[in-house]
Amino acid sequence: MRGFWKWGLTSGYSTALLAHLVGSLGFVVSLDVDSNLVKRASSLLAKHNLAHVKAIAADGREGYSTEAPFDRIIVWATADILPLTWIEQLSPDGLIVVPVRLRRLATAVAIARIRKDLNQNLVGERVIPGAFVPLSDKPLTCWYGYAQDADIKAEIKTGDAEMETDVIWASAEWLRREQQIPQAEQILGLMQVASQQDSPLYPDEDVEALRAYLLATYPEGLTTAYTQALGLAIGCSQPGSLALLSLCGLGYAAVGEREAAFKLSDWISSWRAAGRPSFEQLRPVLQYAGRGYQVGVISCPVNYP
Repeated sequence: MRGFWKWGLTSGYSTALLAHLVGSLGFVVSLDVDSNLVKRASSLLAKHNLAHVKAIAADGREGYSTEAPFDRIIVWATADILPLTWIEQLSPDGLIVVPVRLRRLATAVAIARIRKDLNQNLVGERVIPGAFVPLSDKPLTCWYGYAQDADIKAEIKTGDAEMETDVIWASAEWLRREQQIPQAEQILGLMQVASQQDSPLYPDEDVEALRAYLLATYPEGLTTAYTQALGLAIGCSQPGSLALLSLCGLGYAAVGEREAAFKLSDWISSWRAAGRPSFEQLRPVLQYAGRGYQVGVISCPVNYP
């Protein structure tokens, strides 16, 4: 393998694994924006005599043109878009594996595998659940998790001596509109009184598969959230109405008026009618966005090649 470009260092362990994967005839370039991590990793890599590895302190979004093109690019941070520099530095028939933001919602992220074919076209091959910290041009000294991307949030008391407060949050297109501020505050109130109920999903149905379908279809009112009762959740919200399914196996909650619960029920019925597609049936789609490509997803038939 000619080259393997990687973004994200800690101890350099994953870089060492990639060095073994490409073999002595291959070459690995590993980038991280934190120069202290790069120094530590470089020392450890040299200690283990990995001469076909180069660790660089740099903004990963710029790639590393000096050693381009690369057969593989793998990214250990969540990108908002796929930068043009990565595409330009990728070999024909090369692969990029990267966690990306699929929608403008907190937790609406996944890991995409994208190939640059022999005709220089980008082909989305696969999506799997997963994510990392956000891609940044500076060392990330403090990250508050998905709450940082939420549209509304509130700090509440927990009654736990070790963790006195917790942050509940929600994210939805309609919640970020200025004219909806009073209704958004109402949603925060509903989240605090939400309690666990029996899930509308059947025992053999996977909420993660439903999440994949909803990310692909993106129905109006789609909401991601975190509540004390449910943990991370996905569902529907609209003024005065909230219905959420826990992603942590903690059931379901519907509070306020019933419209959100009815909508979520309709979405579940549509998912069942479509054959209950999961992440296995999603494929990345790319749309040019000026300085790179926005990555979304579509649901494909089970027999998609």
